[in-house]
Amino acid sequence: MSYQRNANRFEGGLYIRRLSVNSASNFFDFFDGLPVDLLSFEHSGVEQGYYVQDTWTSEARGLALTGGLRVEHSGATSETVLAPRGSFTWTIDKTWKLRLGAGRYHQFPDFEQMFGRLGNAQLKSERATHFNAGIERLLGKRTRILAEVFDREERGLFFSLNEPRLFLGFVTFNEFPFQNSLNGHARGFELTVQRRSANRLAGWISYAYTRTELTDTRDALVFPSDTDQRHTVNAYANYRFTDTWNLSSELRYGSGQPIPGFFGQDSEGYFLIHDRNQTRVPF
Repeated sequence: MSYQRNANRFEGGLYIRRLSVNSASNFFDFFDGLPVDLLSFEHSGVEQGYYVQDTWTSEARGLALTGGLRVEHSGATSETVLAPRGSFTWTIDKTWKLRLGAGRYHQFPDFEQMFGRLGNAQLKSERATHFNAGIERLLGKRTRILAEVFDREERGLFFSLNEPRLFLGFVTFNEFPFQNSLNGHARGFELTVQRRSANRLAGWISYAYTRTELTDTRDALVFPSDTDQRHTVNAYANYRFTDTWNLSSELRYGSGQPIPGFFGQDSEGYFLIHDRNQTRVPF
């Protein structure tokens, strides 16, 4: 739903969904062949979300301000959370543009994390606060350069330490239930060069650098996230020869992400170590 009045555009909306899960988890005894129920469960719940947002625009000043609020409720966790957000855009002149933004976001646990084999019915939503800033520069009518920086502060992420590890010289394997035990951040920047044209050459190339760090408050483990990718390059090019002939090409590169767990690697292969997520797959 949206409504325009003078320089303001008001928006609002809602979603309501009902989730239902019937999960069966069994293993078979090697000797008598009878199934043993590990932890089957059946649960349902309702999630609700409501949001309002206002965008004020002044073309004369080149300004645009957006502010909004989302209210969400989970019947499974009996939790109501608030997620404010805002953004600022300033078109300084015909060639420069500045953007700023911030917001808070929540993610409720799924039923497997709450009621499954390693479930914890006391889980609450995990939350992240995002900050980003970007500046854009136009070169002529067809080319632009965009530079952005970002910071995501995370609190109460879901984590279950159930991996083999080397601890005090011994190989251990513990299975802990899920907890809201991870805090950390993801920070980085991205540079993009883009050329727009309906004829001949068009395309873009971007480079992003990101570093993540998470801390498990239960046992003070510090490690990069399972999806940590330090270097990412994306490139796309399109060339139109005639009205009927067009050639396009795409290139993507990503540096290796961690192998989740307490793994080291040498010429002989993999082995267990004290620290988590220290060995990565190839790029």
